[in-house]
Amino acid sequence: MTKHHARDSYLPLDESNRSIKIIAPTIAFATKHLIHFQLAIIPLTMCRFTNTHLASTTIYRFLPFEDLTKYHIAIGYTTVFFVLVAFVAFVTYYGTLCGKGEQDFCTKLSSEIMITGYGLFLCFAVTGVSSYYRFHIKYRWF
Repeated sequence: MTKHHARDSYLPLDESNRSIKIIAPTIAFATKHLIHFQLAIIPLTMCRFTNTHLASTTIYRFLPFEDLTKYHIAIGYTTVFFVLVAFVAFVTYYGTLCGKGEQDFCTKLSSEIMITGYGLFLCFAVTGVSSYYRFHIKYRWF
């Protein structure tokens, strides 16, 4: 069962703000798993010893090892984009429901886990911006 269908069957039909409560967590859930996948594969693109060794095998015919740095950069930007989407989905979800008077969502908006999420988003944003301007910033600062 998908996240969307699980939320749809869980919430009663007369629930206030039902569509927001189904769509936003589904988007956040999907982006969370995309981020986890990308964070798992991004180090593989920069394992120089392993990639050099694999380039001397028959795998070289199927994988372009000379372009792994480009893939690393593309995966990094995509990860920052999905972090932005997840952040906007969470803040919109909790902010909208808090603004509509659901006090439980107002307390969650300023909870410890959300403050940790704000900090992580800030770290990803700084990394994304500094990597975009990597030719204008000293490498050691990045």
